Amino acid sequence: EVVTELRAKMSIKGLETYMSLKLAFKKEESKTSGLLEFEDFIACLREIAGIYLTVRETGTLKRSFCGEGIMAKELNYIDFLAELKGQMSERRKEYIEKIWDSFKAEKVKTEELKKRAGAKYSAVFNGLPSELDRQSFFEMMEGVDAMMPFHDDRFAQKMFEMFGVYEFAFDDEKSAESRKLAQLEEVFIEKIRQKTKPGMKEKDFLKKAFRFIDVDGNECIDKMELKKVMKRFGIDIDRKMLIALFQKFDINEDGQIEYSEFCKRLFPDQKPA
Repeated sequence: EVVTELRAKMSIKGLETYMSLKLAFKKEESKTSGLLEFEDFIACLREIAGIYLTVRETGTLKRSFCGEGIMAKELNYIDFLAELKGQMSERRKEYIEKIWDSFKAEKVKTEELKKRAGAKYSAVFNGLPSELDRQSFFEMMEGVDAMMPFHDDRFAQKMFEMFGVYEFAFDDEKSAESRKLAQLEEVFIEKIRQKTKPGMKEKDFLKKAFRFIDVDGNECIDKMELKKVMKRFGIDIDRKMLIALFQKFDINEDGQIEYSEFCKRLFPDQKPA
């Protein structure tokens, strides 16, 4: 019960909290691998997860994860982390399997995953080996899962933002497509922003972003160019969603996205320069 409560509190801090705790525990562990001075454990919870244990929580954790006698001062943080992970639902496991299959490789480089997920989620991959196989990827995702114990729809949204793979099973049939389309546009715009320099003025950002997509330089974007840039961004998109996203930008419905339309969609109040 106490670990469940802690998991809920940690979920507010961010998806990287589990991995950050794991690294902090490892750094502070005692001479015996897997053990941590209880005071160091409390300090890690406070500094990494912003959690201040109550007297009841302290007593419960000591009884559950500390040994007897002299060992009572040390906590088995490996058992604690295993308990903190909890049990991933079958539905989420299937979703993670789908994400792994999208990589189409037996191993994937951690740096590539970082780039695919973007700066917003890069901390999730801290402390991982340079390459991940299926098992190590699932172990990492179990930690991410633990930091999102509620709301499968939010879990699906975060996974889509990180890996560009959507799972309709988390939505009711009526809202699934509209929600995916909204998320597609959000991720698409965020990926474009990542290609620009921090502090860049809006008009300069818009010009650079448009030229990045307009590969043939004919001052308009067609569906093929949009499809290619989505692929470069690592976003999985089918033909139906591609057309729907294209139509959001093609305001005058002439089959191409002009610079003025592109500007209006990204910044409705910004006049094209």
